[in-house]
Amino acid sequence: MIGKTISHYRILEKLGEGGMGVVYKAQDVTLDRVVALKFLPHKLTATEEERVRFLQEARAAATLNHPNVCTIHGLEEADAPASADALVPKQQFIQMEFIDGVTLREKLRAGAMKVDDAVSYANQIAEALEEAHGKGIVHRDIKPENIMINARNQVKVMDFGLAKLKGMQRLTKTSSTIGTLAYMAPEQIQAEEVDARSDIFSFGAVFFEMLAGKNPFRGEHEAAMMYSIVNEEPDELPDIPTEVQHILKRALEKDPDDRYQSAHEMLIDLRRAKRDSSRISRTTVPTAPAPRKTGREAGRKPWLKAVGIAAGIVAVVIAVNLLVMPLFRGDDITDRPIPIAVISFENQTGDPAYDYLRDAIPNLLITSLEQSPLLRVTTWERMRDVLRKMGREDVQVIDRDLGFELCRKDTVPFIVIGSFTKGGDIFATDVKVIDIETKETLKSASSRGEGAGSILQYQIDELSHQIAEGIGLSAHQISETARPVADVTTSSMGAYDYYIKGREAERNWDNVTARQMFEKAIALDSTFAYAHAWLAKSLWNLGLIGERNNEIEMAKRYLHRASEIEKLYIDADYAAYVENDPEKRARLYERILQSHPKDKEIHYALGIHYQNRDPYRALTHFEKALEADPEN
Repeated sequence: MIGKTISHYRILEKLGEGGMGVVYKAQDVTLDRVVALKFLPHKLTATEEERVRFLQEARAAATLNHPNVCTIHGLEEADAPASADALVPKQQFIQMEFIDGVTLREKLRAGAMKVDDAVSYANQIAEALEEAHGKGIVHRDIKPENIMINARNQVKVMDFGLAKLKGMQRLTKTSSTIGTLAYMAPEQIQAEEVDARSDIFSFGAVFFEMLAGKNPFRGEHEAAMMYSIVNEEPDELPDIPTEVQHILKRALEKDPDDRYQSAHEMLIDLRRAKRDSSRISRTTVPTAPAPRKTGREAGRKPWLKAVGIAAGIVAVVIAVNLLVMPLFRGDDITDRPIPIAVISFENQTGDPAYDYLRDAIPNLLITSLEQSPLLRVTTWERMRDVLRKMGREDVQVIDRDLGFELCRKDTVPFIVIGSFTKGGDIFATDVKVIDIETKETLKSASSRGEGAGSILQYQIDELSHQIAEGIGLSAHQISETARPVADVTTSSMGAYDYYIKGREAERNWDNVTARQMFEKAIALDSTFAYAHAWLAKSLWNLGLIGERNNEIEMAKRYLHRASEIEKLYIDADYAAYVENDPEKRARLYERILQSHPKDKEIHYALGIHYQNRDPYRALTHFEKALEADPEN
């Protein structure tokens, strides 16, 4: 075959051969590019079943478009050249991406990997599985030989020849087993129904091998291996982080119901483990200081380089929202943001010392969610205004029943309720997204981590993504606007606690206490932009004009540590009190109203601004302020 030409492909070399195909490197002479061609092995009889399975592979893999999945360009058919090893005439073959790299098996020949390398590869493999499972494709043969690592250290999952599509006729007999034995799930070995959770078990076996340098299940012969997979637990790996041990344990559970139920659920833990391993690496290797980057922001180009594509990104997000959201929710196409409220969380720790999290967690979720222009999140102040109109202004904790009533009063269709608990050093946070009209739970999600600080470090980010998905937003829509909440508030849970207490004191007109709380927050995190902004407000109320302006300038200095809406508030104060430009402040206030149309303070401030410039416009703003708070 080497040197022969099939159709418009010149065969360059043989790359490998397995049970479902032989793969050659080839030159596409028409498009002048290197590709890989996969044929059925010429030594096998091309039965109808083999042909159907081969076609199944092409169709399954061709539906996948993901950086961690080998790209399938097409399925073709051509006459084979006349030669001793010629393939069957009119042989079908798959034209696919040529990957310049090595298999994971070749990587593993050097033994166990470093934890951070293994976790990085595991994240990419799980990303590929999430993509496939989301399209109804179960790989059924996840193993190191089917995972390539290219020259850029990027994972490519190969060979969907054993994939089973939803609704596709089963091609194997009930008694048969498919896949490589050492990586098969117990249900595969026992010829039971296979689903996405079987891939998760196989993934767990591969991940274990990356960390330990050996397979989790061993046996001198096939029967012993099968017994080990079905009945024995893998060896303990005490030298790896607790979070990674947890992932392995859940992925390798014998009962599918005890495993991760989806690749997405597993990815949440893997991403957290990746952040933890990266943090350890940064603290052990001296490096120059760099801006903090986490999650999807890690590895992105500097923001200046993104300016040129910003308009395109915005266009895509808007287009997807307009086209996809009606399919999920049955609504008419609309460009209006989706209203949602987040109420007090329930403290299930049994320790009143953590009561502050009842308000801190929902406020952090509000800050995280309101970054998306596709959502209109009810602010804590707005909820207090509605409660005041309901005659419930003394309520400190908004429970589920009161939250439902509040949302109905304010025509908010979705509500987020939640709770948090603690076991040892581990904090677990649970949320539910509920449709107010039907009381149907649209999404349940949970996150866990070591210490209360993990809530701010990554739990809020994970939960806000789940909440947004629960009301129909895609992962793409969420990720394009979201920044880690610690990047737009504070990295200190203690500072955020003082900030919340300061807001409560300010709401009760206790400016002395408010000032003290905001100053304590800033003492813990001097870059906490919005704490500076609220301290400025307290100082203004106390008549300390010079000190107020200093705090406004500090808030402006750390503007990059604020959310987009908070930046507008800070810029407006800076325009008014530092730049002495009331017109600029008014323009900024008008922009705030685009996302917060019921903000009574902004309406009141604009009413004051316009009363001698445009009385009718001022009247409109005063009426809206009174609508929000009739007792003002």
